[in-house]
Amino acid sequence: MTNKNRPAVVASSAVYHRERPDLILIAVTSQVRPANPVGEVAVARWQEAGLLKPSVIKPVLATVHRSPVVTLIERWRDSLTEIWRSEAGRVPGGS
Repeated sequence: MTNKNRPAVVASSAVYHRERPDLILIAVTSQVRPANPVGEVAVARWQEAGLLKPSVIKPVLATVHRSPVVTLIERWRDSLTEIWRSEAGRVPGGS
């Protein structure tokens, strides 16, 4: 298994981080399909978010331990989280 740095939306809150040693992440991929499948949200401002290619936020959650290894996530955290929250209304079940 290879470990690659990948962008992700940090879905967990500061309150969660005070109590838990992990992060809840939402997957981001540059594998953009012509028609977004249900639950995927295109990142319209992908360059502003610091992404290298057009990308989509996928309805895939993961938890990872916060450690020095998880560094690039912080680079994208604020702008990707803002984009995800602003687009969440387009996702079934989004708020």
